[in-house]
Amino acid sequence: MTSEESCRYFERSKVVVTGYPVRSEILTLSRAEARQALSLDPQSRVLLVFGGSQGARSINQALVAGLQSLLPICQIVHISGRLDAEWVTNAAGDLPEAMRARYHHYDYLHDMPLASGGC
Repeated sequence: MTSEESCRYFERSKVVVTGYPVRSEILTLSRAEARQALSLDPQSRVLLVFGGSQGARSINQALVAGLQSLLPICQIVHISGRLDAEWVTNAAGDLPEAMRARYHHYDYLHDMPLASGGC
């Protein structure tokens, strides 16, 4: 089980609470290293948005609709998935230049420890 709360559904003698599996790179990579690798401002807040390897259209649509409200308060790392990458890129191109610099779009990011470490 990943959490103590799950134990109530099973015979306690047959349960081991292990916690959530986390890749070791996530625990060892410094925030500064991750932010530098992703070209993020080291002082600004970061919002990481992703919907799995294929992306999630509803998440992408909601984020793109809220970019003008979110970007003044945080920089965004957005992993859209390949299926939505083209229209997300086009939508980001319509942002004012100052906001565009705070929006970091990837269709796919192979190094997720970087993304999670930078936030």
